[in-house]
Amino acid sequence: MFEWANLARVFGILGLTNGGTGASTASGARTNLDVYSKTEIDNKVTPSSNTETLSGNKTIAATDKQYHFLNPGGVARDITLPIGALGMLFVIKNTGSAGNSFTVKDNGGAAITNGLIANNVAKGFYHDGSSWQIV
Repeated sequence: MFEWANLARVFGILGLTNGGTGASTASGARTNLDVYSKTEIDNKVTPSSNTETLSGNKTIAATDKQYHFLNPGGVARDITLPIGALGMLFVIKNTGSAGNSFTVKDNGGAAITNGLIANNVAKGFYHDGSSWQIV
């Protein structure tokens, strides 16, 4: 399941302080915005990763690890994402060096807009409850 802490980690926007800013009402009361310290986030999030060299196209399952460091193995490959649910997030990095890219597709086989991943590039794919989006 997606946690904002994972997204923050991907984009390097940690460093929030405990208590944080939050939004305030006219009377000074804080709203439901929760801000966690880096230590609190580290204790809640244990992201896992998969590293492999591919010998064919890859289909990612909903239960697979969240971060994928994939080498296309010398040829262009397709990466198919699972049937999405609100909040799902996968980060895929092309670790190849031979100029071969990945085309990321939804579970129906349609290429995701701007889902091409060139060598040494990483992209995050978030499901908004309707379709996969690049983050």
